[in-house]
Amino acid sequence: TIKTESFRGGVWHYVGKVEVVSLKDFMVSSMQGNKWKLVGEAASKNIMLAFVKPNKTCMMVIEDASFGKTELTLYVTIDKTAATALNPFGEAVTQ
Repeated sequence: TIKTESFRGGVWHYVGKVEVVSLKDFMVSSMQGNKWKLVGEAASKNIMLAFVKPNKTCMMVIEDASFGKTELTLYVTIDKTAATALNPFGEAVTQ
């Protein structure tokens, strides 16, 4: 993870035995349950998902790895500067 005065971010990597499609369905449901908006999805060999909140982004890659394992990598960023221009409901404040 990295933390500065105006930015926070990190990369998290998980490996386990789970089906790629069920992990994708679980992650989409969980993120939407936590008020993240799915804004993009791409699939070929891997699945990439993109989510946003008012001052946050999360991209994830789900990969079918070797030996029956699945890998999940999350890339999360928080723009702390943008957060100062939001009201308590996460809406942009015009000045």
